[in-house]
Formats: sequence, structure tokens, C-alpha cells
Amino acid sequence: MSVAHLHAATTLAPRGVRPSARSAAEEGVLSDDAVVTVIGSGTSLEGDRWVLGRDGHGGDSYTYLEVETPNGHHSKGGFGSLPLAPGWRLETCTQHDDVGPNQIILGVAGDVARVIVTLSDGRRDRLMLYSDPTYRGVRLAALVYPRNLDMHRVDLLDASGGPLADRL
Repeated sequence: MSVAHLHAATTLAPRGVRPSARSAAEEGVLSDDAVVTVIGSGTSLEGDRWVLGRDGHGGDSYTYLEVETPNGHHSKGGFGSLPLAPGWRLETCTQHDDVGPNQIILGVAGDVARVIVTLSDGRRDRLMLYSDPTYRGVRLAALVYPRNLDMHRVDLLDASGGPLADRL
């Protein structure tokens, strides 16, 4: 896990040279004290690169999934609520746009050892689970898959491989 802090940069101009004025957009970006945490990353079977992360600013944070396709299309989305509702073992946040692949963020309870997703073409993906850096006892996973497929099933398994229910 890596954490990057973005702070305003100060550039000193040589003596006698006045620095150029910054645009309003540059001022907004450069004065932003956001904290970005990369939780996990990967590449889909189709070559889509993704990053699962958390953005924080001014006491607020949200979990996001950012995707770049092999042809350079970017998308990013996520949620600002708790990653797992009380009493539940599974929470999902799905997203897609008009061009890119389907994307899902899964939040699971700490007793979940494995998550296996079955897609409409029969493909079964075992997802990597990451510790949530903000919420103890919650693990996160991400899946990026072709837009022409549907997710048919999510299996939650305990450490011995036994099935777990969605609710605690």
C-alpha cells in the first residue's frame, strides 16, 4: 500500500524574473491537500489496467476504482459511504460508462477468505482481497470485465472453503 500526499508546490523564479500567473484550475489543483491511498491494482484478462483506491479531502473520503483500457479510455467512480453495511457480509458498487468495461468494487466482512465471481460466459474469477485502510474488519476487491458480460454469481468462502451467506 502506498500513500501519496499532494501539496502545493512552490517554484522560485531567478532574481529579476517574475513567475507567470497560474490559471484558476492550476491554483485549485496545487492548493489541494488531498490524500490518495492506493489499495490495490491489476490488469483484467482483456488488458484493462485498474487501481482500487481511497481519496480523502477535508475529512471526507471515498473508495474508487479507476480504469484505463488498452486504447487509452479512462473512467473512475466509486462510493463515499461505508464499504459494508452493518449486518451484511457483502456490499457492491457497480459502474460503467458508454465505452469502457463493467467495473465492480466489493466490500466483504473480515471472515471472508475468498470471493469467486461467475460471469455470464461461465468464466470464474477468484478476486484478490485487500485490507481496507480505513475500516477494520472489512476487505475490498475489484473486478473489471467486458461490457457484453453480466455477473451471474458471487460466492463468498471461509478459510476452509465453505460457503458463507451474504448476511452475518
